[in-house]
Amino acid sequence: VLHAHLAAGAKDLKFKLPRDDADNWFIDVFQPTRARLVIDLAIRRAAFGGEIAKSSWSELPRVAPLPANVAASAQIVAEKIGVSREQAPYEVIKRLVAYFRAFKDSEEIPKVQRDVYLDLALSQKGVCRHRAFAFLVTALGLGIPSRMILNEAHAWVEVHDGRLWRRIDLGGAGRMLSNPL
Repeated sequence: VLHAHLAAGAKDLKFKLPRDDADNWFIDVFQPTRARLVIDLAIRRAAFGGEIAKSSWSELPRVAPLPANVAASAQIVAEKIGVSREQAPYEVIKRLVAYFRAFKDSEEIPKVQRDVYLDLALSQKGVCRHRAFAFLVTALGLGIPSRMILNEAHAWVEVHDGRLWRRIDLGGAGRMLSNPL
């Protein structure tokens, strides 16, 4: 953070910007109020794309195990995609990105046959939030540190490649952003 400014009306407010081990930022304000936060950041360009580092599995941050039923579902999807921990993390991430980018845009709700994750991941249909969710679960099941980011218009994932968090846009928001006029 190069500079941060929090203001409500004409007065400046005191605050802190703590960060956790997953590089998530939070704001602590010392008095409850509605205010505007302006932050100037310096972020490595590589965080917004670029090549995934060719790290080994041991260089990746530890990922907490998924619940047994979710891990079993993630294994089914990983097998369909043809990825496992026998491959380098770099190769696994590349294959996951290719698979989830190949989803067909669809607002159609899949028929629930197993569980929501499996139905989304195996149907390869859905918009950005479906792709990001299915990618997240699959990646975590393989032990790749991942997180899903959402805003009002789009969803994407970030993976930690052993060096830093990398943003990966899986697509799927085109129709939502198009102007009908």
